[in-house]
Amino acid sequence: MKIWIALPIVCAALAATTAGAETLSRSAPSGRTTKLDHYTGWKDDCSFLEIAVNVLTKPAHGEVSHRIASGIIPADAKLGSSGSCAGKPTKVLELYYRPAKGFRGADTLTVEMTDGFQHSTTFTYEISVE
Repeated sequence: MKIWIALPIVCAALAATTAGAETLSRSAPSGRTTKLDHYTGWKDDCSFLEIAVNVLTKPAHGEVSHRIASGIIPADAKLGSSGSCAGKPTKVLELYYRPAKGFRGADTLTVEMTDGFQHSTTFTYEISVE
């Protein structure tokens, strides 16, 4: 069974047993919660694949949080294929960052996303708070 996790910018198939790693740059306004990304996981039958979030490195100057929301399976998976699942409704995991009050500058956080089959991918976010 192939398992897919997709981001709007980066798509990563969690089919490998070794963890992959991506570094992503984001900007966030000072004093406001910002959505960094959303992750979509689905199985071959297009059903939702629950994704667990493990914060490996907390941001030094803010907080990271996540929530489940409604979404669709993207048609533009960069690894693997959306196939007949593209455009179908599913749930997505949204990742958020909120800088500490008054903070401006650079912050970094690292999260690990793991599916129900214990495949994982690591994402480091380099955040410019303006």
